[in-house]
Parts: sequence; structure tokens; C-alpha cells
Amino acid sequence: MIKFGSNNIITGFIKQLLHDFNLPSCPVNPDDSIKGKLLPGVCYIEKNSLYQKWEDKTIELAKYFSGSILPDNLYSHLIIRNANYDTYTHEYLGEYLRFLRDYHNLDLMPLYNCFSNNLINISYSKTFDTAAGYKVYAIPVKFFKEYTLAIDCFSDVEIFCGYYNNGLYEFDKGTDLYTQTHVLISNVGFNKPVIYDKLLNIDINGFDLLHEQDLRMFLKLPINNTSSISILEGNYLICANQLTGIVNNIPNSYSAQIITNFEEKEKLVKEKLPLNSRLQLLSYNSNVSYPFADKLIGYLLNHYITNIDDIPDNKARLKKQLASRYPEINKLDIEDGDWSDYFVLYMKDFMQKIDRDTAYSDNQDILGYFDKDVEKYFKDVNIYTDW
Repeated sequence: MIKFGSNNIITGFIKQLLHDFNLPSCPVNPDDSIKGKLLPGVCYIEKNSLYQKWEDKTIELAKYFSGSILPDNLYSHLIIRNANYDTYTHEYLGEYLRFLRDYHNLDLMPLYNCFSNNLINISYSKTFDTAAGYKVYAIPVKFFKEYTLAIDCFSDVEIFCGYYNNGLYEFDKGTDLYTQTHVLISNVGFNKPVIYDKLLNIDINGFDLLHEQDLRMFLKLPINNTSSISILEGNYLICANQLTGIVNNIPNSYSAQIITNFEEKEKLVKEKLPLNSRLQLLSYNSNVSYPFADKLIGYLLNHYITNIDDIPDNKARLKKQLASRYPEINKLDIEDGDWSDYFVLYMKDFMQKIDRDTAYSDNQDILGYFDKDVEKYFKDVNIYTDW
């Protein structure tokens, strides 16, 4: 696995990828609750257009497609400052992955550790400080998200959120984040991760959203704590501490095989079948905090078939081979070469069955796309055969 400070070809590839991409710095496909809080004059991307909100109307400024050039203040590139995988590169990668999730509906965040190895000095008047015997990390987070924390710590873990840019700051028109987000968490470990949900239903305003790029979770730990730290954006408790690749306590109602009613399957597809795979980042404490799971590299290199694969034949062959196991796919209105979220449902179901029939499986990070682990079980079928 890549470590913080690594200097190798993978680090160079990630830096170049992020340097070359025009990454939007404005909200992408925000839901109505967020759009309602945006201040007048703020821009956002929705579907294939760039909009600007005003008090009495919303203006479409331009068409937008992934990677399009935006006005100078609305996009950025990674600045290559060195050859190492540092905190800046890692936090920028997180923004890129959130863009893939929000714009392309390709959610790779289960493979990304929000922990960025950013150790800071902070003193705060409301009792939170780096007193002797403690250390504080700053972790970029987002409003209206919950976080899964895994760390072996035998004393209380103290957390609050605030705005940080080379120092903690507040502003008059924002809300009191400390009061809403401060918490002490006990009994947390890799065998018992916890959910931090203080940002999920937080009461904020447009000024808070305007400063979200500086929003940080402050994590206070004993200075002698050497545990790995994994912080994932989302609730993945069910994916933690599993000895087999597929979580076995997913309700049977989530199995594509036993659902004969297409309306029920359509509901599952729309609501998204819960992630039911063991996650590498939540597996164990190695005393090293890894920035991301190994499998993320394959996605960044476009080695796997996903909804953003630009080779239609890949998706056509995938459909054909899934149909050999799930013939009902042929009843769905899916053109050869198109992607369907039903593929995710069936691949999750397929891998769930494989792992339940296997005494021990090392499969992990199964997101429902055609990755190296899924391909391993398709080895009896040549998916590149002409037809």
C-alpha cells in the first residue's frame, strides 16, 4: 500500500492526473437543501450546466461537461510542489473523488481515508487544546456527511469541527460549530469503529457553505497513541472487522437472486444496494495510517469497468457475461454498450454468493463494478470473444 511520504511511480501518476484535470471548486449537483442556503452570486454545477444563484432567480451561465474549463475562480489544478505523497496531494485527491461521486455517480470514497496525516498545534478557548500529553490532527470534512472512525484508543477521543487555514478561525456571520460538533467518544477500536454524525443534520447558513473548503475535523489523541487511523466519509460499520470478503448479515431481501419482482429490484437499484464488502481500510490496525486502499489505483488507472468506462464494447461484453448468470438481464431495456446500475446490483449479488460458498475469502472492497476480484471468478469465460 502507498504510505504518506511515498515517492514512486504511483505517486507521480496521481499527481499528474490531478494536475491535468480541471477540478470544479464550486458545489456539484447539490441537493435542494444546500441550494436553498447558497448565497446570492454563488455558482454551482447541476447535471450539464453551470448556474449562478441570485435572490430572485437562477441564471444558466454555460454548459458544463466533466473536465470543462470554467471561469478562473471556479476550478483548480494540483500544484506539483514535490515528488512525495504529502498531505496536500492527499486532500486534493479527496476533492477529486468527491467530484467523481457527485457528478458521475461513481462512489470510490469507501477506498479513501479522509485522514491526511496533518498534525497541527491548536489552542481553543473552549477547552480544546494541545495540552501536554496530547496531539491534534486536522482532517478535511464536509457538511451533511457522517464519518466512520476506526482507531485503537483506550482513552476518550475528543473531536470538534471548525474552520482552519494555517490556523483556526471564526467569522461573525457563521454559526457556532464548536457547540454543535464537540464530542467525546469512548471505546473506539478497529474491532469497534464508531460513527461521527455531528455534521449530518447540522444547522448552518450560506456563510458556512462559502467556507466549507476550510472545514476540518479536529481529532485529539494521546501523544503516545501509535494506532492506525481510518476515517471514511459515510457509514460503513457493517463493512468493518469482517474475516470474509462479503458481510454475511446483509438481509436476504437484498439478494438479487431471490427477488422475482422487477419493481422490487428497481427499488433496490434506485436506493442503492448497501455496500456489503469488507473494506481494507477498516480491516486491522497495522500502526500505519494508509491514505487509500490498494484497489483505488486500479480505478484511477481505468483498469476496471465502471459507469464512466469510455469503451462501449467493455460494457457490452459485461452485460453478455452477466446475462449468462442472470438471464433476466435480457428482459431489461439496456442497449449493448450502455451502462446500467442493474450491473452493480448483480455483481454485488454474484460476489456475495461466491463468498458465502467459500470457507475463506480474501475478496475486499467489492463496490459492484467489474474489478480484478470479479474478473477472477469470470476466468472460465473469455469476455473478449467476438460475437
